[in-house]
Amino acid sequence: MEKNGTIQVSQNVVNKFTIGFSNDSRFEDEFYSTMSHYCSIRGSKFSRNVKIIDVSPEEKNNPDVKEKEFDGVLYQGNVPEIVFELNGREHYTKKNRIKSDAIKMKLLKSKGLRLFFIPNQYVKHYEFIGELINKFKGDVYQKSLFDGYDSAS
Repeated sequence: MEKNGTIQVSQNVVNKFTIGFSNDSRFEDEFYSTMSHYCSIRGSKFSRNVKIIDVSPEEKNNPDVKEKEFDGVLYQGNVPEIVFELNGREHYTKKNRIKSDAIKMKLLKSKGLRLFFIPNQYVKHYEFIGELINKFKGDVYQKSLFDGYDSAS
């Protein structure tokens, strides 16, 4: 800088701030890793950032859902079984996010699909997520994990 008065610093991509963004967030990356491990053991499939119209093609002309997506979908074979939304603070404080979640819940209820909201702090909690899925499926699960917590409804 002393020689010609200019300096160029490249952007640090390692510490990119992604908290609060939906796609490609750190929480989504961690959740994807957790679900990939779950699926490798259980013989199911997990996809992230799934467009609503990919789960429900008949909704392709529905303007309320046309551009929306789910954070993740757990499939048994090719059939969607459980839809996941990762919930950061914006899901409780931003009116447009709350409205979007309500639209998703209503749609999934009409299709007979279950929507699980996973708080960001639980994305790496493999045991909790696995037991939550077991609870939903009617399998044996560790009840003490859900004392005072019932996000599966």
